[in-house]
Amino acid sequence: MLAAADALQAECCRDISAQDLATLQPSFAASRPDILAAGADLHAATAAVGVARANQFPNVVLSADFTQTAIRQGDLFASSASGWSLSPSLAAPLFDGGVLKARRHAAEADLRIAESRYQQTVLRAFVQVSDALAALASDEGGIESLQRAIAAGESGLRDAETAYRLGGGPSIDVARAQRTLSRARRAMIQIQGQRYLDLVELHVATAADWRASP
Repeated sequence: MLAAADALQAECCRDISAQDLATLQPSFAASRPDILAAGADLHAATAAVGVARANQFPNVVLSADFTQTAIRQGDLFASSASGWSLSPSLAAPLFDGGVLKARRHAAEADLRIAESRYQQTVLRAFVQVSDALAALASDEGGIESLQRAIAAGESGLRDAETAYRLGGGPSIDVARAQRTLSRARRAMIQIQGQRYLDLVELHVATAADWRASP
């Protein structure tokens, strides 16, 4: 049983150490789907405000007319007998009953909502990443403590077995040392499993793809 626990512990440590936490970049905000969606909504709302404001101003319209100035039939297709004339004009809404103003106010309200939603989404993402990193730090502290406990348990078991073989110690001391070491190893397996879960939470929070390159 102890040998199986040792093997599982070594396997857990090997797998986790292969995870390169240094690849975490502060640019994770550009990878999360919820932040990307909120950013797209913000851009759309900003553009809608620009359109609503522009609709309240006059539009400059350029119209081009083709004219013929030939008097005689023979001059009809002469280059000097035809030409283009450009006539600019202004098209402005004279009375819209406040519709355009109401549309602008509605677009500006939508923009404020989109801005607030984007800020909340980014803040929530940073909180999730911070919580995941804090959990991993706690796992590391627990792993270090259990490593010391396992080392002490192994030393205590060796001492108890040596004393028993030499006739200077009872067998109950060996059994107690084995139980103590077994508890420490089981706790190590549990915290290693929790660290896997916390790594998954960090992957989700950062929307990172940390798979090894082929």
